[in-house]
Amino acid sequence: MTRRRAHRRPEGLSKREQHIQQTTEQVYAFIARYIDENHGPPSIAEIAQAMYLAPSSVLRYIDRLEAQQRLYRKEYQARNIVLVEEDAEDEPVPPERRLPDGRHKP
Repeated sequence: MTRRRAHRRPEGLSKREQHIQQTTEQVYAFIARYIDENHGPPSIAEIAQAMYLAPSSVLRYIDRLEAQQRLYRKEYQARNIVLVEEDAEDEPVPPERRLPDGRHKP
């Protein structure tokens, strides 16, 4: 009877995790490009169509980006994605906390 070795996870990210991370970056880049070109955020359906993803998958990637504080969504509003800008200390500053002179509310 031979002993089986326990499966060890390789160092770093698995291929699946790398794919998820890469796709998350692609979704973020698409949203940023769309906002620059159209002066407003895309709908979930537009992201899904452009990225060849199911709308439910798009929502999962947006959830990941929101957890990373790279964007947030306004509640009860269509096309509700807002990218979070970063201040000088690299901390996300939502638009409602920004003042006209560039400072932000505590």
